[in-house]
Amino acid sequence: VIYDAKVVKVEDFGCFAELWPGCEGLIHVSQLALEHVNKPSDVVKVGDIIKVKSMGYDKKAVEQKIAEILDLLSTDKSFAGKTQKEKEDILFRRAIVELA
Repeated sequence: VIYDAKVVKVEDFGCFAELWPGCEGLIHVSQLALEHVNKPSDVVKVGDIIKVKSMGYDKKAVEQKIAEILDLLSTDKSFAGKTQKEKEDILFRRAIVELA
């Protein structure tokens, strides 16, 4: 999937771009241009909108975040009276936001 993403941070090794609110991804310096890039700041700056392609996600990080959220939700009153499907929807939305 191709996204229009906003550069939110530039580092020596690449930049971080926000795909949607709460979801950021790393673009390695080697992926910023077809030609060699010495410094990411030579080709992007904070606030730039760039085209990015999602290459996947860190499954272990997602599982860890979901476990953390489950622990927090064990006392969360927003779960009271919810069906299993509603609980899963709440968890999914919170996990997506928490990943960034």
